Amino acid sequence: MRNILTSGVYKQIKQIAVELHTPREIPDKMHMDILDYAEIFQLFRDWEVAGFAKWERRTRNNCCGAFVPLTEDRVAGRTLCCYEAFYVNKAFV
Repeated sequence: MRNILTSGVYKQIKQIAVELHTPREIPDKMHMDILDYAEIFQLFRDWEVAGFAKWERRTRNNCCGAFVPLTEDRVAGRTLCCYEAFYVNKAFV
């Protein structure tokens, strides 16, 4: 998704739907830290700066609740396991 923004291809996209699952499935990093969340937040913000408007979002903790124990205690139970966001390009002609 970052490459789509930096390459300028996003200008040819009318709508985009994103489904995000956490935590990352990296063997040596089975939890998410504050930098991971900041990276995700910044990516969504960059889409908005590029001219996309979020028209719907959904959060689901029941679809992959098995991952919650892998999240750090200080954020477990408060974080989203699944996040869906739908954007429309306001500048698409």
